[in-house]
Amino acid sequence: MGNLARSGGDVLPGRGSSSVINDLEIILSEGESHAVEFKESPDKDLPLEVCAFANAYGGKVYIGIHDD
Repeated sequence: MGNLARSGGDVLPGRGSSSVINDLEIILSEGESHAVEFKESPDKDLPLEVCAFANAYGGKVYIGIHDD
């Protein structure tokens, strides 16, 4: 399970902050999977991971989340 590295970010357009927080809580509770990757910060492996998702079934990389 990951922990959100909190910083002063903007809320997604058209979405209330409580909705975004609820979505993030669900994503964090489900943890990483074949379609979800948590990265604390971008690193040299990021392009490879994005390409791996693109070549498979797709997925999402969340940057700013520490993977425990």
